[in-house]
Amino acid sequence: MTTKQNVALHALIAGLVLAMFATLFAKAAPAAINGVGHASQCESADADACINSAANKPDTPLMITPVTGVFTDEPRFEWRHAAFAEAYILSITELNSDGAIIATFSRNITREVSCHETTCAVSSASLGFRLQQDAAQFKYRLIASNDRGSSATPKTTVLVQ
Repeated sequence: MTTKQNVALHALIAGLVLAMFATLFAKAAPAAINGVGHASQCESADADACINSAANKPDTPLMITPVTGVFTDEPRFEWRHAAFAEAYILSITELNSDGAIIATFSRNITREVSCHETTCAVSSASLGFRLQQDAAQFKYRLIASNDRGSSATPKTTVLVQ
């Protein structure tokens, strides 16, 4: 075997050992634990990117409901869990039919959030929140945070029907 082949073989073996170690490490220890006790898994195919991503701020949550309209004064908020989130903050602005602000609500909702696998939810009732009688629409934003930063959903406008 030539020196060049020997170096290539050693590099291949070292690469395989590192890949096995990264795979075992990624499966044995989740990258982060969110505030409601669920592990956040890195879904990157690149093991190095997965391990290094633990130092990042949380991903942006993806809202599931409500997205267009509600038929109740106590809406339920549901979203896909944001990887690396340790806390969630919900901010709501209620508007009347003229578009004027009639009420605001903003609070850390981490204690009231219920997460199952990849989906999290919270009901307005569990937060002690109810839409005002003259609310024609509301805008809301969900913020995922940890000690390294935060990410927020875009403000979503929902009609009250």
